[in-house]
Amino acid sequence: MADGDGERWVHRYGKRGEYVGSITGQEGRAEAFESPHGVFVDWRKADPELYIAEQRSGRVQVYDLEGNFKRA
Repeated sequence: MADGDGERWVHRYGKRGEYVGSITGQEGRAEAFESPHGVFVDWRKADPELYIAEQRSGRVQVYDLEGNFKRA
């Protein structure tokens, strides 16, 4: 769930709806999110990737499903 207008974080939940953690945008070499609004999981790859798009900057950051930064 993207909280683009509040904390500006992306919150992660498990299959049963339990809170797993949050991504702030400052993991690894990533920069803090300005306004994360679009969230997409690409399941087509052997290791699925989480794409987080920001409304204001037009930037997309890519994470693994554990919340580790991969690339921007």
